[in-house]
Amino acid sequence: MAPAFTDADGRFVVSLPAGGSPRLSVTKPGYVATTFAASRTEGDLELRLPRASAISGRITDSSGDPQIAMTVIAEIAGSTELERRTVATAQTDNRGDYRLSGLPEGRYFVSVNSIASAIGEGGTVVNRLEDGSLSAVRIGGRVSDEVRQRMQMRVYYPGVRTAGGALPVGLSAGEERPAMDFPVPARKLVDLRGGAGASVGPRGLAKWLGTGVIRGRVVAPDGQAVPQTIVRMEVDIEGSDVYPVAVTDEQGRYEFRQLGARTYTMTATRAGFLTTAYGQRRPSDRPAPIELQAGE
Repeated sequence: MAPAFTDADGRFVVSLPAGGSPRLSVTKPGYVATTFAASRTEGDLELRLPRASAISGRITDSSGDPQIAMTVIAEIAGSTELERRTVATAQTDNRGDYRLSGLPEGRYFVSVNSIASAIGEGGTVVNRLEDGSLSAVRIGGRVSDEVRQRMQMRVYYPGVRTAGGALPVGLSAGEERPAMDFPVPARKLVDLRGGAGASVGPRGLAKWLGTGVIRGRVVAPDGQAVPQTIVRMEVDIEGSDVYPVAVTDEQGRYEFRQLGARTYTMTATRAGFLTTAYGQRRPSDRPAPIELQAGE
């Protein structure tokens, strides 16, 4: 059956197929999508479309950092899994904000499927689970159940790990419920390749290795240390992959050891910040190479 649109008075005309028990699905932004049994009696069929409700808020970790690109779920409140049913999902933005819209009147549990960032192939940051695995191109294979458990955490409003401790959010028809903020525990990066840390050395051999050291600190624009930042080193010769990435400590510090006299580039990556190379003040600036002398 072809779709029909209402006019300025809300009127519509559809041709019902012969036989059966036809049903009409009615949708409009700001209202709850509703299905009605289509009556074959003469006269107008009046369909009452309920206004939709919405829940919005912000999700941060316990250190105050936003949870970015995480899936937030609204499910009908119930004491058992059979009673709970997902009715809406949303994704947090770069501030950790979410909005669950199109909700009918009722009581809901709100939760977030928080995925800890992981260090993948070549220092790539991976923070999305897809069909039980992460991007194979970026990490080189499926993720074990043990790693999945370390990465994935379901947290319910107002910040609890189980549905039994969750507080239901009650909505009346057309209600906007803002400021449903809640935290998730801060977690460390999951190292899928091994060897990452605040101070790192080579995982293998290369002709250009030596006794030099590059150390530094990653800070925010206000000068505050930025811990759990991935710092990736590139060298002007083939073989950068013998080094794992560094991960800054609580003071934002990192260190690469056993470096030879070469030219290096350092790049810092962290959720909520622009990926920035050493020497860049603006994204359009060129990175500043670090020329390391023998034994320096």
